Amino acid sequence: MFGLLLLVGPTAASAEGSERASFVWSEGSWARLEDIITLPPIMADLDGDGLVDTLTSAPYGQAPVVTVTWGDGYDATELLAFDPGMLKGFDLVAADLDGDGTAELAVAAGPETNGHVRLIGTDGLPRIFPDGIFPYGTDSKSGSFLTAGDVDGDGAMELLIGSGPGRESNVQVWGLDGRGLLGDFSPFGDTTYGVRLTTGDFDGDGRNEIAVATAFGGGEIGLFDGLTFSRLSSFRPFGDDYDGGVELSTDSRSNVGDGTDRLLVSQVGSSYDTRPWLPQYVRVDISEQRLYAYEFGQLASTFLVSTGLYGHSTSLGEFDALAKPEYVHYLWFYGEGDPNNYDLGVIRWNIRFLPHFYIHYAPWHNNFGRRMSHGCINVNRANAEWIYGWLNVGTPITVIE
Repeated sequence: MFGLLLLVGPTAASAEGSERASFVWSEGSWARLEDIITLPPIMADLDGDGLVDTLTSAPYGQAPVVTVTWGDGYDATELLAFDPGMLKGFDLVAADLDGDGTAELAVAAGPETNGHVRLIGTDGLPRIFPDGIFPYGTDSKSGSFLTAGDVDGDGAMELLIGSGPGRESNVQVWGLDGRGLLGDFSPFGDTTYGVRLTTGDFDGDGRNEIAVATAFGGGEIGLFDGLTFSRLSSFRPFGDDYDGGVELSTDSRSNVGDGTDRLLVSQVGSSYDTRPWLPQYVRVDISEQRLYAYEFGQLASTFLVSTGLYGHSTSLGEFDALAKPEYVHYLWFYGEGDPNNYDLGVIRWNIRFLPHFYIHYAPWHNNFGRRMSHGCINVNRANAEWIYGWLNVGTPITVIE
């Protein structure tokens, strides 16, 4: 491996209790070496003093700050990766991307953003592209993942960008020393789990390969030739029954003695359906008449609800919690004498997800688990009070059938 990149590691901790292991490419397939406690941090010599510096990124919900702990162990520097209001988390890599002998920091805005990629120096100022890169357009909401490595064997580092969740799988390879976009490929077809990635010389041929993983769901890793983008292998490191996400890193410092790098792998969250990258997520299944509430992919609560009657069915789709009025007066007038007219009075604990449609307490019945409403999502008292207190405005809400 060439350049100033010493180790590409994760930018966020994996789920508590996750399985983690190291693998080595041996005789055309992956062999599991040993369990590991954690994936390593991102490290590089950023200032050319011969000491290894450590980089960490702020997690989801915090200001987008990169903290550089310098190799002397005494000083640390905080760099602002994005506008302070961007609280969605971000990916991070450090490498000499323009070939000037000094490492740049590359940061990519995470899921729920347009995946803006910025190149910054240790002074916090933009490098190479003043406005950065929008790999999937300014309207994208999938975010991006990053890694770097010399994947074409020319001695220069390339920047690799992986698509985030909600977008068909894609990897872009950029030469930021004036070469621009070198090419792209789709490692997992039309799946939308997102693509985490790393590089390393896993087969000992002197040139880095590209290892990619399904970021949120799918449980799969693929290995690709860095020059032709042809697939070299696919495997499921945690077995066929594991359908969660996978996080990757490369250990180039302690290879196994045969000139190959180790692939470090960790489980991440649960399946894509639980949106493990989100701090809060609500899914309502009309076929089950049940609501599921998740925190970073972990089930926080589930309970029976009553959705819209046939003819007044609750809308299907992807929504957001628009507002949380504590009290709402529910009444509707369809016309003089119309049997569908109603006035249910003032009701407490309401979450609006469409104009005039809410998740709300329904004190007038106890038939939860059956269709009962005019399109709203009815909840009993205890669950209505709980979800009203738990859920934040802006939380994604999906209604399926």
